[in-house]
Amino acid sequence: MLSRPSHIAQIVLAALLVGVILNHSTPLPAKERDAISDFPCYDILVEAHIIAQVPSPLPDIDDGSIIMSWPWFIDLNIDRVLEGSVQRGRISVLTLQHAYFRPDLGSRRWEMQRNDMNGFNARMADPVQDMPRCEEGIIPAPAYIRNEEGLGLEEIRREGERQYGNHRR
Repeated sequence: MLSRPSHIAQIVLAALLVGVILNHSTPLPAKERDAISDFPCYDILVEAHIIAQVPSPLPDIDDGSIIMSWPWFIDLNIDRVLEGSVQRGRISVLTLQHAYFRPDLGSRRWEMQRNDMNGFNARMADPVQDMPRCEEGIIPAPAYIRNEEGLGLEEIRREGERQYGNHRR
């Protein structure tokens, strides 16, 4: 058990550390700050099946970190639009995942949020709680892929296909 002077010293040190962190944090740009909500939401809800899956190239990490999920390109064939406005047929969306979806899953529901690259991020809902619909006029979410080299999504996808192939159903 800690002595009272030691315990007080730890509390003071923790308070000072929090103050330093808060005073030196960089605020998010207004566009990204306004796009982030307290909970995930979706703009469209569809029933669709996967027709292709392409992982984006893994980032170079030299510090020994393990990457658990990163952006992927998923091509869907939309069978039915349940909510929102999107045409039936083929659409390419971004997801965050670790491995390929199983090809035997068939058609399933996909909740998607508009992103700032004129596409959609597939949102993975908490299976216990329903995800709400995004409010009208919300700023699109940042796309799951950010590229400092100025490459477009098609170029990033082609590099992913070059490295990993294209897993088609």
